Amino acid sequence: MRRLIPVLAAILVASCGRSQQRQATPTPRASATAPAAAQVLLERDVDLAPVAANALRHEQGALTVPVEANTDVVVTVTSQAFDPVLEVVPPGAEAMHNDDYQGSRNRSQLTVHTTQAGELRLAVSSFGTGAGRYHVSVRKVPTQTASTFLSLGSNSTGEVAPGDATLSDGRQYDEFMVLGPATGGSYEVRLTARGATVPLAVVLDPRGVAIASTGAGVYVIREPFLHRIQLIAPAAGQRAGYSIALASGAVPAAQAANGAAAPAGPSAAVVRDHHAIPAGVSGRVIPSTGNVDGTLGASSIRLPTGESADVYDVDVTSDRTFAIDTLSEAIDTYLMIIGPDGRLQENDDSSGTNSHVDARFTTAGRAHILVSSYHAGETGAYQLKLGGGGNTVAAASAADSTVATGDEIRGDLADGDRTLRSGEFVDTYRRAFTRGESVQIRAASDDFDPYLIVRSPSGNQLDNDDYAAPDRTAGIDIPAAEDGEYSIAVTSYQAAEHGDYRISMNAGSGNAPRGNDAPVVQDDNGQGGGNPPVVPAANQGNPGAGRLFGIFVGISDYPGTENDLDECANDAIKLAETLRNRGLLSTDRQVVLTDAQATPAAIRSAFAQLSPQIGANDTFIFFHSGHGSQEEGSHDAREIDGTDESIYVYNGEIIDDEMGRLFDGVRAHTSILALDSCFAGGFAKDVITRPGRVGFFSSEEDVESSVASEFQAGGYLSYFLRTGVQGEADNGPSDGALTVGELEHFLTVQFGRHATDVEMAGAYQHLVVDRGAVRSTEVLWHYR
Repeated sequence: MRRLIPVLAAILVASCGRSQQRQATPTPRASATAPAAAQVLLERDVDLAPVAANALRHEQGALTVPVEANTDVVVTVTSQAFDPVLEVVPPGAEAMHNDDYQGSRNRSQLTVHTTQAGELRLAVSSFGTGAGRYHVSVRKVPTQTASTFLSLGSNSTGEVAPGDATLSDGRQYDEFMVLGPATGGSYEVRLTARGATVPLAVVLDPRGVAIASTGAGVYVIREPFLHRIQLIAPAAGQRAGYSIALASGAVPAAQAANGAAAPAGPSAAVVRDHHAIPAGVSGRVIPSTGNVDGTLGASSIRLPTGESADVYDVDVTSDRTFAIDTLSEAIDTYLMIIGPDGRLQENDDSSGTNSHVDARFTTAGRAHILVSSYHAGETGAYQLKLGGGGNTVAAASAADSTVATGDEIRGDLADGDRTLRSGEFVDTYRRAFTRGESVQIRAASDDFDPYLIVRSPSGNQLDNDDYAAPDRTAGIDIPAAEDGEYSIAVTSYQAAEHGDYRISMNAGSGNAPRGNDAPVVQDDNGQGGGNPPVVPAANQGNPGAGRLFGIFVGISDYPGTENDLDECANDAIKLAETLRNRGLLSTDRQVVLTDAQATPAAIRSAFAQLSPQIGANDTFIFFHSGHGSQEEGSHDAREIDGTDESIYVYNGEIIDDEMGRLFDGVRAHTSILALDSCFAGGFAKDVITRPGRVGFFSSEEDVESSVASEFQAGGYLSYFLRTGVQGEADNGPSDGALTVGELEHFLTVQFGRHATDVEMAGAYQHLVVDRGAVRSTEVLWHYR
């Protein structure tokens, strides 16, 4: 399920892949117990009082412990009566939290470094409604590493080598500390490799959470308080030279590849490797339209990661889209545009080795264009093309922020248009929507089978081919839009198809429950009026009024040790517990399978046990947190890439074809498949094939999924799904009825805020949602 990010704190990130390829590196971490020389600062048994049954969390009054400056302190809470959650606030710093230390539901633990003397404040709460006795201990431990403080303007040269501090897997490392800037400022930590071997750099925020992990590059730190930077040798006994410097932020922080803003809050740091103009470099000023011939070579600048780049400056206006292309047969081009406000837009391959960005700027001024290569060392000729306009719809004005009557756009796919990698022609439009606005987007054509791709401001991508078969209209409903500009692309289902098309954007119906209304089919004018598909009797009923059934699977302890995953078993346990605490689920309507219990036979048995009990008004959810895999050689016609996806359970796997067959036996009004595993999105083609099915997947079918260490969860989907069904997703409006659209919107926003820059094996992880024929207004359940 996940790739490793090595850190010293208690953070686990594991890797996924085919079973024969899994070779997870041991994760470095602090010792689970304090050394013998530890000084006890507090040792106490405390009782946590019971709380009303409808309260989800309650907190013990804070304890305080005097501490000295520049001290490492280990705080541990254990309880056999409830699942403890620990909060620690060091003097002069922000709160840090932990739940389920190293996967234990009975223990929470934090190691903190104090930068000043004062009182360390502790608070203990329970996950759920548990209460009873807990034990808290606070111990001062000897600092395990000799850390060097980097002051502003300093530059240090060194080498990770045998004899340095050593991680548990035998690799040596050097550690530096940086005190972050005052609020509103930023620092750049600049790391350069010296020699052929590049050390791995890990940046830890003040809570000990890894906010960046890569090789040489530039790291932007905005948060005050102490950060640690660990430079780690690639292998035990290997030497790796480096230079590390600390400087004031020279340019606004570059944003993620999808153009979303850097995450706000405590972990607001961005790794900038391809994404930085070295300080003091100014580009050649060029017009905003026209062609420029250039060559990457000796006269180009060098990016911190080693690639050559040419920089061009162009004056731009706001609320206008610029089509920017780089064309080359000599290099694999990489195009980056940094707007006047510091927002980054970038592209690698629009077709072949060419790159394309439809750049839109919200601020007038001077933008920077970087033409680079995907790999270091590439040189050769290219052409930079700039054009204004393109296929772009102007952003809605304040007087027209609600799409009430529907704008119709007419266009055509034709030779000469941009193409996707798979060969389909594509036209792209942009439209600004306001937060909470409900929108229906439809694409229709008499000449080809249209395919619609919508990308939100936070980077979530929604795709649809046939909104309501057998009609070939493509449609996407946005129940409650984000503020900002959406990208709307129309393409074809098959490569090289062309012809006229129509796009309409109409006001949606919001999240008001619609009972068992069938999806609306658009007629040739983009308005309602077609014949709705027949909804099977099993899916007719009173949505939200039935019962909830669930199978919850989580595997942390895989056979052997190299493939273990912290927190995945707890993901399953806690999701079921949250639904029970909200009065939605009972023990007789659930099956929870963790670790050795989670075998393929046990999962099949769980389906066989629950399926006959599930009726036409009920909701069913299957949840999995663990490893996922891919296997080539599929003969399934739906697998156009020839690859089957699977979830790994304790001693085997469930492939996507079998999951589809298991779901065929469930006759619920709405059935949810929620998978937090690598390549999870590939299950959609085999499961979301009948009315009443919804899929929430942690990543696309060719992308790995990451552990959500900062949330003490096995994965981002696991954590956001749990908090969403707890009640936080019921906000459009907050009426006690959770709709599919509300849950989708909540998950989308949370991924956009907290997982925008999660890069796994060269690809960015994004939430995948497939609602099939289920409307966004469908009610899942009512909170009691």
